Amino acid sequence: MRIRSCSAGLDQLESTLARSELTDWNGTAAESFRSQLTELHRLSTTLKEALRTTSRTLWSVGAA
Repeated sequence: MRIRSCSAGLDQLESTLARSELTDWNGTAAESFRSQLTELHRLSTTLKEALRTTSRTLWSVGAA
């Protein structure tokens, strides 16, 4: 259950990141902000994959 909750939280994060790109914002600060958004997206994707792997492992040993 906690894995599902974490995954849902990451889905919400992804949704928020998608709405936060501010495409009409220009300049160095905008580029830095978008770079940070890209890094957060990468980290979220990595965490979601780790959650999927953990879930599969738990199911395979009958612990889930």
